[in-house]
Amino acid sequence: MPRCPACNARLGEAALCRRCGCDLSLSRKAQLQARLALSRALKALDHHQTEEAERWLQQALMWDSSGWIIKVAGFIKTQLSLS
Repeated sequence: MPRCPACNARLGEAALCRRCGCDLSLSRKAQLQARLALSRALKALDHHQTEEAERWLQQALMWDSSGWIIKVAGFIKTQLSLS
């Protein structure tokens, strides 16, 4: 997350926004969970486990629906439809 959702300040790696003090730890945990779920979806897809890949993909989108997650999810959905 490059900017604070509360005040739009540029963010570093800190758990709190330096400008407004917004706690970003839960958002960052959700993003991490989404990345892990996408990784598992890609691994399942690589092993031709399409149903499991779809479940992990849905989990990823539940945790985070930001731009890059949607792009990777679109790629996985395309690959699932080709399987």
